[in-house]
Amino acid sequence: MNDGKEFKRLAQGIKIRRWGITIVLIVGIVLGMTGVTYKLTQVKASRESSSLMRYMYVIGEIMSPNIQHDDLRLADTNLMGGKVVSHRYKEIEGQRFPWSTSSSNYSWLLNSGQTDLISRTSANFGPSSYDQDTQQKIPSFYNLKMQKHSMKVVHEAKEVAKTKGAIAEVALTFKQPMTYDEIQGKLPKELHATWYWLGAKGDTDVTYVDNNYLGFSANDQGKLTKGDYFRLRGTLEAAKPYHLVYDNFDVFKYAWQYAKKHPNFETAPFSGVIVTGNSRDFKKLVKADWVVASSAGIVAPKTTIK
Repeated sequence: MNDGKEFKRLAQGIKIRRWGITIVLIVGIVLGMTGVTYKLTQVKASRESSSLMRYMYVIGEIMSPNIQHDDLRLADTNLMGGKVVSHRYKEIEGQRFPWSTSSSNYSWLLNSGQTDLISRTSANFGPSSYDQDTQQKIPSFYNLKMQKHSMKVVHEAKEVAKTKGAIAEVALTFKQPMTYDEIQGKLPKELHATWYWLGAKGDTDVTYVDNNYLGFSANDQGKLTKGDYFRLRGTLEAAKPYHLVYDNFDVFKYAWQYAKKHPNFETAPFSGVIVTGNSRDFKKLVKADWVVASSAGIVAPKTTIK
């Protein structure tokens, strides 16, 4: 009898130990799978954030009319993903002005929002448009191949020139496209070309593109060199995988088509330019027959404190 009881106790102990081992194994497998799953999601999130950063870098290089990017960093990171943020500003004759922050979310679960609009404008039905966050006036370009524009074509260089003691940025739309050297030969030496517009497809009303114009920023000396053009043209080609469409105008498609069509800096055409300078110096543009539109952006009092 005692032997039978002892056998039952041993059997029960073995059964408990087996259950314990099984539970430990299950817990170990679950923890292992959790760790692997977490690692995989973080790898996917890292790929998505890197992809989004590349997209925003392209935006910053070729779609930021006289807009500077202060940084490009991750923010609000969590188990699902996070956000890529770039703080932006404009610099006019050495003075800085805030501009809307560009940002977009990424996640390991969903693809990053690569079609998000980086430039956002306030709804406006008048002759001007404004940055949504800062409410700063946007200098506008016009497609001369259009018979009618959603916004009235303006000539604001005259009003800028009348503003005393100010600095300004003005977008000039050319009567016909010009090369870099041709532009330099016509601009008054007191004004500085800070950004060169590449134009748009023939039937596109660019007043609808939310300030997402295509173009190149000048270097720190206010010039665009052959090396700058070669580098920026490479960024145009890098835009090929992306899509951003306004009224049948695919901005990125136009970008890489421009790069393919115009490999040489000396002959590359520009449809307009953003210039900055002291307000009084814009008087020299009022009667310029090569300018068909002049749209002011930021016009602000000049200060010696920078």
